[in-house]
Amino acid sequence: MKRAIAKHAGHFGAVIGLVAVAALVGGYILHNQRMRFPWEGRTFQLQAAFSTAQAVTPGQGQTVRVSGVRIGDVSGVTLSEGRAIVTMDVDSQYKGLVHTDATALLRPKTGLKDMFIELNPGTKSAPVAKPGYTIPVRNTLPDINAEGAYLRTDGQVFAPKNSAFVGVKAEWSIWEWGASNALRRAAVADAAAARRDLEATERQIESDLAISLAQGDSARGAVDAAEKAIASAEEAFRVTQAQLKAGAATTTDLLQAESELTQARLNLTRAQYELALAHVAVKRASGV
Repeated sequence: MKRAIAKHAGHFGAVIGLVAVAALVGGYILHNQRMRFPWEGRTFQLQAAFSTAQAVTPGQGQTVRVSGVRIGDVSGVTLSEGRAIVTMDVDSQYKGLVHTDATALLRPKTGLKDMFIELNPGTKSAPVAKPGYTIPVRNTLPDINAEGAYLRTDGQVFAPKNSAFVGVKAEWSIWEWGASNALRRAAVADAAAARRDLEATERQIESDLAISLAQGDSARGAVDAAEKAIASAEEAFRVTQAQLKAGAATTTDLLQAESELTQARLNLTRAQYELALAHVAVKRASGV
């Protein structure tokens, strides 16, 4: 075995050299492709909604940067309700860096549209963005496409011969961004109006409940008064009957006492009915 190795030492060294070179090249390629090895720290994901995510290609080493310092990589892009949702894998060491008022800008790193995301992490007055948080489209800006043009004329009415013109066309979905801002402002106004309506409804409920409670107290007092009136009318009727037997009262007096007793009983029934209505009004006003 040793003799064979010694005999082919040159070939054996060449194979080892090729394997080493292949390992170095593979490691370099994987490093530039932003591949994460098991011994590296785990990441957490954030998302950003853009009106357009042209030239964003996950898995091509496109990075996420703050003030030029890489903090993560672009790992995915999906479509949701006409918006491009870009997923960012942020290194765990920057977990508390990004806040909910963060802004994001798509920028080209080269003239070939090798994109990266420039992230402004926001202010400390806003809450820290939790894993899975999506930066809204109102806080993001897509890349601006610029096109140059050169025109040489050979003489026109308003241009002298051999004059040259250079123009630049900037393309940016600013109207869509403005519309999103307008929708956000409209939503805030609707929420404020709904809050005012809710407060007005609560005040109305409190007022209705107070009125119903007052009506209930009044009806309860009327029932108590009617019960006392019945007791008084019954006693008057009993006395009149006794007087009639003793010859000290007439039949007319007895009929009058009986009529007053009947009226007192009717008043009690009416008061009990009003009290029942008041109980129903209280339950309705309190939502029971």
